[in-house]
Amino acid sequence: MNEFVPCLVRCHRGSELESITLGHPLLDDYLAFVAVRARTNTWLAVASDLKIFFGVVAKEPTQVTPADVLAFLATQRAPRRGARVVRLRASSNRTVVAFWNDAVKRSGTAIGSGIR
Repeated sequence: MNEFVPCLVRCHRGSELESITLGHPLLDDYLAFVAVRARTNTWLAVASDLKIFFGVVAKEPTQVTPADVLAFLATQRAPRRGARVVRLRASSNRTVVAFWNDAVKRSGTAIGSGIR
């Protein structure tokens, strides 16, 4: 089995993004499909997600199984521990919400109305 290594290439025409490819015909066709159906940021996000997935799985797109996808998702959802990882706990979430509500009251901003 050949190992597929994705290479994200963005082609521009002037300031307009014209195409995004990953170096595999199946993925490139899918990205072309996304390009006509989604906004640019979504298109870029899909390309980035595919690059990360195939960089981790290291298989040809035609060789990927549902088990590969589920294993990747499980790894992505696993807790990450380390000195640089900050997790918000429920009490921290309440603190953030309280801070946000106080900031809104002080600024006089009406949420959802767009009026100050």
